[in-house]
Amino acid sequence: NLKKVKSRRNQQRKLRKKANFKTFALVGYTNAGKSKLFNCLTKKKQSSKNVMFETLDTKTGRVYLGKNKYIGVIDTVGFINNIPTQLIESFKATLEELVYADVLINVIDISDLDYKNKEKVTIETLRMANVSEEKINKMITVYNKIDLSPYNLSSESMNYISAYTGQGIEKFKASLIKY
Repeated sequence: NLKKVKSRRNQQRKLRKKANFKTFALVGYTNAGKSKLFNCLTKKKQSSKNVMFETLDTKTGRVYLGKNKYIGVIDTVGFINNIPTQLIESFKATLEELVYADVLINVIDISDLDYKNKEKVTIETLRMANVSEEKINKMITVYNKIDLSPYNLSSESMNYISAYTGQGIEKFKASLIKY
């Protein structure tokens, strides 16, 4: 059955490439709000409880950016510090989507005082999953949970959002058109 899944994913990828349909994969530490952002962008209702490994398989949805342009968004499993090697092995099929996604979006919980360390863990995990340095360097960083953040967030150049309240989502979506 894994062969069938792999074959189906390859087929879907070929169709997306042919249609010039860009895919964006949401990555980041567990509980950063990836599924909440996925739901916000795609208008879907994936479960997004505040528990570790709430998302165990990738979910894909379509997002309308306006001007007759759609993109695909992939919700992925959350990363943790010191992830056991055997766990990485079991997530290989899920993480494989990251290699084929056109753009990665690193979702960071800006209300977490340890967010900088968790950002480093995400980058290390992407490297362990064989994601290219080029893709990691071009990754979009989005700071989620601004409604809970203890920081004064006023910078216009950053992607500050709240997938929970919807704050900053339209501006963030509009920024995706250029990719």
